[in-house]
This record gives sequence, C-alpha cells and structure tokens, in this order.
Amino acid sequence: MTRLIKSVSLLARASAAPVRKEKIAMGDIVSDVWQRLERQILEKDASVHFPASWPQALGAPAWVKFIWSAFLSNALQYGGRRIHAGWRASNRRFFVEDDGPGVPDAVRGHLFQPFELLHRPDGARGLSLSIVLRLVQLQGGQCGHEPVSPHGACFYFTLPAE
Repeated sequence: MTRLIKSVSLLARASAAPVRKEKIAMGDIVSDVWQRLERQILEKDASVHFPASWPQALGAPAWVKFIWSAFLSNALQYGGRRIHAGWRASNRRFFVEDDGPGVPDAVRGHLFQPFELLHRPDGARGLSLSIVLRLVQLQGGQCGHEPVSPHGACFYFTLPAE
C-alpha cells in the first residue's frame, strides 16, 4: 500500500508541475536501482547484464529511477532468469529485456493501461507501467514493448538527447 501511495504521489507531482530536465548519468541511476533490487535478483537466482558504459540523457532523475525500477522489477517478477538492461545508440532506446514467457498477443494493447495485470486475471491490479508511460511522455520521450524471439519481452523508453 505504501508503494502504491508513493507511486501515485509521484505521478500527481509530476503531472502538476512542468518537468525540469537535467543531465542524467544513466549508469549511476541504473546502478542505484540494481543495488536496491539486489536481494530480489539473488532470490530469483537471476542474472542481470548491463553495458560497461551508458550515455547521458536529459530528464528528471527521480522519474527515470522510477522507470528503471518498474521495468527491472517487472522483469524479475514476470520474466525469466536472464535479464539484459541496456541502450541502443541507433534509436536512443533504453531497454530491459528478459527470457521469460513474454506477453500474450491478446493483452499487448493493454500493457500501459492503469490497473492492468496481465499474468493473473484474478490478482491485484498494477499501475507501474501506466505511470512509466506518463513519466516518459512528460519528459518528451516514448515507451513501449516488443516481443523477443523466440520468447521473452523487451520494454523500452526514449528520452531527448543531451
């Protein structure tokens, strides 16, 4: 409940005031999120891979930390045991990719809608991906999902270049 309240509060504050963009050292943010999730990574016996270097971007550091946390947490919870977080210079996409079961075709269009939980129809409903979408949009970026062949999922976001 506390996490839900904090998430909704972050979204309310983000939507109420114009974004103040600053240079973000993306590697530092990802490292902070990884350290916070380290216990979950060990419990799942997952391997998480990151590139040796990261670009800088323009955005709101707290928002970007929330985005990475949501993507990595979801990969740990619903994905497989191999997770790759990184970025592609060609399209300035930051991503989290896993080798899990992937997202069924029938629900892909609902991924970023509030209160949509795709893996347990009778379970609690989530907000994290809908908050991610709004935070990315407020920073002038885009986010989305792509299936990974033969199975797995890739969630990505873009931010304006430095």
